[in-house]
Amino acid sequence: MMKNYNIIIATCGLQIVRYLPQCAENGVEGYICNVFTLENYRRKGIQINLINECIKFAKSKDISILRLTSDVLEAIELYKKLGFEHDKLHDAKGN
Repeated sequence: MMKNYNIIIATCGLQIVRYLPQCAENGVEGYICNVFTLENYRRKGIQINLINECIKFAKSKDISILRLTSDVLEAIELYKKLGFEHDKLHDAKGN
């Protein structure tokens, strides 16, 4: 979360889900969620930095699969630039 004068301008969360090992590579997947930036602060690299921090944290916790979802074309293009793959169901990035 980034703040400017006590106003939240961007958010990005990471939810960690533990499955039985046969359901995921090591039983742990991450879901990036609540990705949002106020309109006046978009296209300044804020969301890229926040998502990269989520990716870095996920790698440090040996999260084998990192997912996020979106139906916003502009967001999907950003996620693709960060290495996520788009399909009809979700964007996913294996670490």
